[in-house]
Amino acid sequence: MNTAAEPAAAVPAERPLRPGLRLLAMLVAFGLVALAGPGFLEPDGTPALAVLGLALWAASAARPGRLAFPIEWFAASLGFAVQLEWIRHVAPPSLVPTGIGMGLYAALAGPLLRQLVRRGVVFPLAAAAAWTSAEALRAWYPPPIGHGWIQLGHLAGAWPEFLGGARLLGVLGLSFALASLGGLAAAMARLNERRRRGELDDGPPIWRHMAAPTLVGIAPLLLAFAGGALTSPPAAEAGPRLLLVQANVPQSRKMAPGTARELLDTQLRSTERGLARLAERGDAPPDLVAWAETMLPLDTVDDAARRGIAEGVPFAPWSRPGLEPADLLDTDRVEAAIVHGELFGRGARYRGEGLLPAGTSFFAGLEVWTERDGELRRLNAVALWPADEAADRSVAAKRFLVPGAEALMGLERYAWVRRWIAPVAGYVPDFVPAAEPGRLPLVGADGSKWTLGASVCFDNAFVASFLDVGDVDFHLVASNEAWYLTAWELDQMIAFSRLAAVITGRAVARVTNSGITCLIGSDGREVARLWVEGRDRLVEGALAVEVPVPVRGPDGAAPRPLAAALAPALRWFFLLLAPALLLWRRSARR
Repeated sequence: MNTAAEPAAAVPAERPLRPGLRLLAMLVAFGLVALAGPGFLEPDGTPALAVLGLALWAASAARPGRLAFPIEWFAASLGFAVQLEWIRHVAPPSLVPTGIGMGLYAALAGPLLRQLVRRGVVFPLAAAAAWTSAEALRAWYPPPIGHGWIQLGHLAGAWPEFLGGARLLGVLGLSFALASLGGLAAAMARLNERRRRGELDDGPPIWRHMAAPTLVGIAPLLLAFAGGALTSPPAAEAGPRLLLVQANVPQSRKMAPGTARELLDTQLRSTERGLARLAERGDAPPDLVAWAETMLPLDTVDDAARRGIAEGVPFAPWSRPGLEPADLLDTDRVEAAIVHGELFGRGARYRGEGLLPAGTSFFAGLEVWTERDGELRRLNAVALWPADEAADRSVAAKRFLVPGAEALMGLERYAWVRRWIAPVAGYVPDFVPAAEPGRLPLVGADGSKWTLGASVCFDNAFVASFLDVGDVDFHLVASNEAWYLTAWELDQMIAFSRLAAVITGRAVARVTNSGITCLIGSDGREVARLWVEGRDRLVEGALAVEVPVPVRGPDGAAPRPLAAALAPALRWFFLLLAPALLLWRRSARR
């Protein structure tokens, strides 16, 4: 008796795709995905265009052929170079390796898709799993190994009802839903092609062929919409009043302001005008005045640096700031004159005649010296000075540093690297990342207490920056986007903040020096944005906002969306989904 298992139904062989046709299809597909990004055609992005690009990508990448992988890598690199075109304002040569690196991750989705299709995985699931696994891999590590910049899910801001699904599925879950829809469109086109070629049996009705792909292609999208409709952000109440100051200092002027005093005076004038407008309207003074990244022209030291200086810790061998380590302690005198004197009005010289109203705290970006591995190194940081003179200043620093612009990943220790980069960057990028997430305490004028999660510029692109700080009342991003003038990088940064607000269930306030200064609610919708004469970038002004904060129970706890708790699990699920499907189908076919 024959005991062999019945053989699995044969999967129709895919017709090879000629290299020239693949190149054309991939250039158009990745071009559509790039153009769908925030700021290109629409400020929040165009998800429907991305779905169309994904459909074209899936229909083409599913077919084998000569030079398939290098062609897809080349097209993906060009597509991501378009998305990251704003880098040319900082360092044009770095656009090439960045595009190639991001393109490599996207190109890995092609071989995955071909293997999944060959093993008979229903097409929309195969397309979505391949794309999202590659996207999750790309976003796993920060640069230079990975790069979590614009993902499909970041386009969700254009569809508010869909955006709410991030509370359940996170960014990658929304990417999967859009990729599934693109895979469904490709499956329909592939079915039509098979009918045209006479490769389908005439017996079963057409709906039988499309039932499974339709269900699998639409289900993730429906789940995302259902997640948005059936969940809601935590209940909120009125929180601190902030004055977000945008002085509109172009990067060229910031890098060479003439004197540090000139930069400071610009900030002071913008702050004074903002406070005056509040007074004219009869509004209460703010609980916090916030300045953007490194807009306080002041170097200071943290407790680790103080201990290191006392123990004789030196500067890094290549760092010659023209002073001795002990001279850094003189920055206390400068801080006392500027912050405590001019801003708070403390000391005999000012006698209470400071710029800030009574009860108003101060937050600003600045450079902070710390001790790291037996050397004095710099942090790109923010500090919060409480209105209470007896309370201590608190500091948080940037966690994700920009490769080549702020950090050289240890290569700064080689003299030839320093000689090459210094003329390009104007300095040696040798900052170190923060050792821990930034949590800063804020006390309001009426004594109310909140905790804010502080992020600096590039941190804004990584949802981990917002998740790792734990249960805070709101997030405050201090950013320097003056490099990018009016480029779409500004809209991309808003897309990141929007998803971070939804996933964490906390409002995100953004203060920039010339970019987009705004407040985003915990539902991802924009509460307020700084507009001056119809423009929201390259303008000078101050935005007064009242931040909504979660209502806390008697135990002091406030709920967070499910995606915040499941963030590591969601990342691993979407990262391993395509490989798991391959193993499952291989086992099933055996």
